[in-house]
Amino acid sequence: MGKKGKKSKAELEAERIEEERLAEERRVAEEKAEAERVERERIAAEKLKAEQKAYREEELQRLQDELRDEEGNLPRRRSKINALREEAETDRNWTHFRNCVQVPTGDDALAVNGYQARLEQDMNEEKIRHEFAGRFTIEHSLSRIQEIEGVARGVEGARADALARGDLASAAACDVQLHNLRDAVVQRLNRCTADVLQHSDDYKLVNEQDPDKREMLALAKDDVSGSAQATRIAIWANMKQTMQRGPFKQLSFGDGVDVHVDLPKALGTQRLCVRAMVLGGAHVGPTRRNTGETLLQRRASMDLPEGEDGSLLAGRDMLPLGGSVQVEVLGLPPPARRLKQGWFVTPVTGLSTSVDVKPFPEYEEDKPFRYEAKDPEPNKYIRLRVSLPPTVVPPEEEGALRVMWFDTACDKWVDGTTCEIKLSGREVSWVSNRTGVLCIAQPRTLDLFYKSWSLSPALPAVQDGPSEVEEACAVLSLETPRMTVKIEARGDGSCRLVGPDRPELKPLMTNSTTAGRLIAELSKCGIHLAPDALDEEAVASRGGNWAAKDESVEQKLCEELAALAAGFDVANDPSAKGLPSGRCSVRLRETAMYVAAASGQETTMDYDTLLVERDHASKSFQNAMDCGALPAPGVKCQLVQGGSASGNPETDRPFDDSLAPGAESHVFLARAARPVASEEAFDRVGAAPLRFQQAVEELLHLTRPFSFC
Repeated sequence: MGKKGKKSKAELEAERIEEERLAEERRVAEEKAEAERVERERIAAEKLKAEQKAYREEELQRLQDELRDEEGNLPRRRSKINALREEAETDRNWTHFRNCVQVPTGDDALAVNGYQARLEQDMNEEKIRHEFAGRFTIEHSLSRIQEIEGVARGVEGARADALARGDLASAAACDVQLHNLRDAVVQRLNRCTADVLQHSDDYKLVNEQDPDKREMLALAKDDVSGSAQATRIAIWANMKQTMQRGPFKQLSFGDGVDVHVDLPKALGTQRLCVRAMVLGGAHVGPTRRNTGETLLQRRASMDLPEGEDGSLLAGRDMLPLGGSVQVEVLGLPPPARRLKQGWFVTPVTGLSTSVDVKPFPEYEEDKPFRYEAKDPEPNKYIRLRVSLPPTVVPPEEEGALRVMWFDTACDKWVDGTTCEIKLSGREVSWVSNRTGVLCIAQPRTLDLFYKSWSLSPALPAVQDGPSEVEEACAVLSLETPRMTVKIEARGDGSCRLVGPDRPELKPLMTNSTTAGRLIAELSKCGIHLAPDALDEEAVASRGGNWAAKDESVEQKLCEELAALAAGFDVANDPSAKGLPSGRCSVRLRETAMYVAAASGQETTMDYDTLLVERDHASKSFQNAMDCGALPAPGVKCQLVQGGSASGNPETDRPFDDSLAPGAESHVFLARAARPVASEEAFDRVGAAPLRFQQAVEELLHLTRPFSFC
């Protein structure tokens, strides 16, 4: 084969021109293809937009027709429930009136106000001198306190019921009444303390080994109020300055008071009085706060932001356990002077009717406390040991138990004045470098978030007869980080705790009450299941992708799931934890409980996923915003594909908000659930009493599982 000849310039130029021609053809073809693709996409987008607009218009028309069809049903239901509430309140007040009981119930606000006016008149010194010869004994004081505490418990119940129905104005009015009633308790304790110190010989301790010792001791307990809220008081006084061995003067107040105080030597040898009181509520008396402050305001003051004076647990609101412990050093009135055999002169001073509280250790009372992370100085602290009430569930988490002190300089509960806090059995001991009003507490968010929750029809835990099988009954189960709490709602509107089975909670498991009062009693036991706005802030400060659900979404879920509670099982959706505040997903199915009860065999069905969302947060609104929106409150619901989050990566799938096969959006949950339930389920829903629905709605409204799970 011969050698290939070199291409000429003409040939090279022809090849270049051909390559350019081919490249130009390719470029034109590509541009044409791109233009066709863009046009196809434009047509597809316009078609999709038209379809989305058409769907949105059809959806709005359908939802508005649904609103018209159901117009007035929910307001009428609410009106009937309110009428039932008023009827029950009227019945209670009328029964109370027929029994000719002078002490008011907490439901009658006017009667409570009149009772408070009588309490003020009772403290008039002229009346005390006229009716009791000037004596205001500790026995008389405790008997009156028993009565006041009974009224206060009634007001607490009224407040709990008001919070359950969302009546914040009535709850705030109850706060003020409670505040004034607790003031009356403290005033009587102060007045009887002055009487005890003025007549100290009546309470003199006899010491045969050391006759020169002059000490007195008075102990009293309000037994009628119940162990959880019993008022306890112990008054010890050293009437004569003495010598003492050892670093501490140990005071063990028994007889049901169950308070132990170790005084440093600097106090144990002086002429003074030490008073220890345990009050049923975390109350601060009028001498230790601004007179215009209410319980509601003090509740907010317990939240201490980072860096503020006194802050140790930044941003963590605390829940009182067992009321407050008040340990004070008091000045003594002048001693009686002996004139001659059998004749004594007792000076009458301001301390004859009041008490003189001495700060210990001495500090600037107008300067707010600041936590300095150091041990207290020698002889400038006291040791305390107090028994928790038998109804309090103590926290097991390390560091959860705290002791708060009320700082009069800034009218706030502060942490950091105590150390060496120990829990042994039911006794709490600590070292405090401040005397005054103390409070054993734990974080309010100790039982948040819920790990899971469910609401299911159930047979009553206590059956009175065969008819109980058909009675409307449901159990709300809340799995908290510490325990699983189960609350039963009955057809008559009553609620009762059915789990956990702990000795501290036995009274709540044997007695039925309203939803609001049961949740309030659980809070007193140390199980706080009624999160509010301050708890939202505390939980949000932990970080993570969390937001409380929109109020309108929560309200719709509470109201309409309560109406379905007699025929459906409802539970949280683990795959939907990251949804924004305007959207909430729950799992729902027709209950098989009644079939299982009849056949004796357990029957289960798969859950469907129900998405409830604000219309403005929905995809259909975002896709066609110019079509308008639903009128207020503007919340809709639909069955969706959902997801799964069992913890198995192979089978778990993310949350899918696309419509389930054959499903469409609705305004009302009952209409959305109808395709996946039988007529029998809706027959049970229709037969459920309104009182039952009210109880379930109040439980959901208070516990807020849709936001805190």
